[in-house]
Amino acid sequence: MNLSRRVLAVIVGVTMVVTLPAASASAALRTKKFKMPSGNIGCLLARGTLRCDILSGLEPEPKRDCELDWTGLAVAADGKARPVCAGDTVMDRDARTLEYGAKWKRKGIVCRSRRSGLRCHNRKNNGFFLSRDSWDTF
Repeated sequence: MNLSRRVLAVIVGVTMVVTLPAASASAALRTKKFKMPSGNIGCLLARGTLRCDILSGLEPEPKRDCELDWTGLAVAADGKARPVCAGDTVMDRDARTLEYGAKWKRKGIVCRSRRSGLRCHNRKNNGFFLSRDSWDTF
């Protein structure tokens, strides 16, 4: 066996493991859109308002009438949070994932992802909590 065959045999028998640095949970995700790890909640910041839709629907549904669907919640940088009645969704399955324990921050709005749900607020501390089982505006 010549030297080149021995080297080739060693290279073929080696398994490479490449580890890429993970994003820190304390680092803020700064994209205009994101989704929760569950894939059930997706958010988009557009024209100064963050809208977060939940595919399983708002539970319980708001008491007001909605001719379309109660898709989720929204909050502007300086406004109050409110339920969204819409015929579309901002959910994008290709959006970056906001891992549990991580934070998203843009245009005066901050969101924290937890296993229990998503909590977002603006600079006036108006905001919302959204999960599969419940939701609230404050």
